[in-house]
Amino acid sequence: MKKSFLLILMLTISILAEEYTANKVCKACHPLIYKEFVSSMHFKSTIFRDKIHGKIFSIHPLSKKERYQCAKCHTPTDNDLLKKLKSSQKAMPKSDDKGQLEAISCAYCHRIKDIKEHAKMNQNIINDKKRYFYANDKDIEGVKEYRIKKGVFVSTSGSPYHTIDTTNELFKNGKVCLGCHSHKRNQKDFLICKTQFEDNTKENCITCHMPKVAGSFVNHIDTKTHRYHGFSGVYNTPEFLSKYIELSIENNKFLTIKIKNRAPHDIFLHPMRVAVLKVTITNKGKKIAEFEKRFLKIFGKNGKKVPLWEATEILKDTMLKANESKNVTFKYIPKEKDVIKAEFGYYPLNPVLAKKLDLEEFSDFKILRTVIF
Repeated sequence: MKKSFLLILMLTISILAEEYTANKVCKACHPLIYKEFVSSMHFKSTIFRDKIHGKIFSIHPLSKKERYQCAKCHTPTDNDLLKKLKSSQKAMPKSDDKGQLEAISCAYCHRIKDIKEHAKMNQNIINDKKRYFYANDKDIEGVKEYRIKKGVFVSTSGSPYHTIDTTNELFKNGKVCLGCHSHKRNQKDFLICKTQFEDNTKENCITCHMPKVAGSFVNHIDTKTHRYHGFSGVYNTPEFLSKYIELSIENNKFLTIKIKNRAPHDIFLHPMRVAVLKVTITNKGKKIAEFEKRFLKIFGKNGKKVPLWEATEILKDTMLKANESKNVTFKYIPKEKDVIKAEFGYYPLNPVLAKKLDLEEFSDFKILRTVIF
């Protein structure tokens, strides 16, 4: 029975893997990881699933030219669209195209062989072998023991359905994400965003945004943990990232809250995010005062605010940098029996911009960490 299932599954993979193995094929063996994946922004990366991305592209000059160049990172499995872009044709996404449905697929990320660095943005180099996937051997515990016990499929490094190559350093040092998440320059050659972390740091993209969580990574091998494939961030399980923010009170005449960003990059990289510190003071159950401090980037040109694609300068930048500490002082002298609640969080989209774009549903304050003093 198991052999018949295996043959049917392998045949299905061969049929569907015209270019990339379909996400639902991966689900057969990795149901828990698949469930996490479909909740992620990788799966929701298209203009049809991501409202902010869809709205921004609709007002971008490239939309009028019918050139969806965002596909290189947002829908890299849409091969027909990418071919049109290369040949300078009109290339607009269609909601029912296979590549749009797959979005940033499981097979795409696990086939990133190398990353080619470019000044404007990096490029992922994909291996040309179907069902040949890369992974970190430290994240797939149990495979070696399974191979020894079963004595089968030795050539596939543990998987009976595809090859697992554990020699790719990108999957060990977390730099596999930097093909799309490294940096971006606009048409004015101005740097809009950049992710950077030191090689000697213990933290990287994978350890932070794909922490180990309970549950087996595959259904035919029993393991206690697996890497989280929901990709923790602003929209999905932000609580996993709360430990990278520290809040404390500094000795001062006035109320001073110290914020420490323990992340190896700016606390928020997306140029339209706003970080926020909110402080509420109560005494004997009565609210005494409230304060708020925002941290953000404002882009411009000739001293005036402009859309990101027109920007040539940063007008203001108060965002917390990698491993940076900031003291925020409020004109309030703490009193005996005061209860001070400090909340550090964010607006997924700058409230001013959200209102302008009719996306106010993304301007609600989200709490990342709360400390009561």
